[in-house]
Amino acid sequence: MGLENIAYGRLFARIAEAYLNVLSRKVEPFGLDRYFGALLYIVENSGKITQKQLGRHLSKDKVSVLRCVNYLMAQGLVLKKMNQQDKRESILAASEKSKKLAPIISVAIRDTNNILFNNFQKKEFKEFETGLKKLLTVVDKMPDPDFIIRAEKKKNLVFER
Repeated sequence: MGLENIAYGRLFARIAEAYLNVLSRKVEPFGLDRYFGALLYIVENSGKITQKQLGRHLSKDKVSVLRCVNYLMAQGLVLKKMNQQDKRESILAASEKSKKLAPIISVAIRDTNNILFNNFQKKEFKEFETGLKKLLTVVDKMPDPDFIIRAEKKKNLVFER
């Protein structure tokens, strides 16, 4: 079977599911089961970013970002403050609870990486990392998935490289 016949999406989804499962179990005792990357980014940029900027960083739409921020606020991890320069925007700030949780999440990510990549030699891991970065450059140049779906439904357009 050639490479063109493998549905990599299923493999990526399976790997992502396993990765997030391991990571979730490591931080679950601390009351968090998702949005780890978003929380770390907010902690690192506390008081300096808006939801829009968080969405750009995560490559997520407004609704997904809103769900994420609402969840983190409900957990007492994120605070919203009105932007004094632009009253239409809210600035995201990390709570004391999230500042204490951030190092625990970072260790959990490191441990999860060690578990999942323990069979990789350093050279293999570097090649894997390089391949992922190349793949992401292609993904980042693709049209918004919502646009692709609407276009295919309306005109049967197929986007290819």
